[in-house]
Amino acid sequence: MPTRDDIRRLCDAYIAAVSAHDLDAVIALFAEDAVQHEPVGSPPNVGRAAILGFFRASNDVPFTLTRFGPVTVVGDRAAFQVHVAMDTPNGPFAMTTTDVIRVDENCRITEILAFPDREASPDDAPGARLVFAK
Repeated sequence: MPTRDDIRRLCDAYIAAVSAHDLDAVIALFAEDAVQHEPVGSPPNVGRAAILGFFRASNDVPFTLTRFGPVTVVGDRAAFQVHVAMDTPNGPFAMTTTDVIRVDENCRITEILAFPDREASPDDAPGARLVFAK
């Protein structure tokens, strides 16, 4: 069973690989039969080939991801929040997503659920306001 630190490092590696648009590094983090719900409520992508297709479709979009807050880990699951920033023809755009993953015994992602919220702001949390005010 992967440790808490293993899973936290996996989450950070996922964020770094997606932000770098490194498709090989991204897909290497997933188990062969992984399931991706991104966003939750849309038809899932099942298997590495389908997940790769999802990332390939947005690989030319200029965006960066930055984790904020801790990775919370319980057993083989973790949740983390990411600030997504991108340049669009209409100007800069940002949003927050909360991702929940499940990992296998090899610390590969077996399931990912993404909850993107265009209206959620990292500043809109009492704890964040305290931290950001320092």
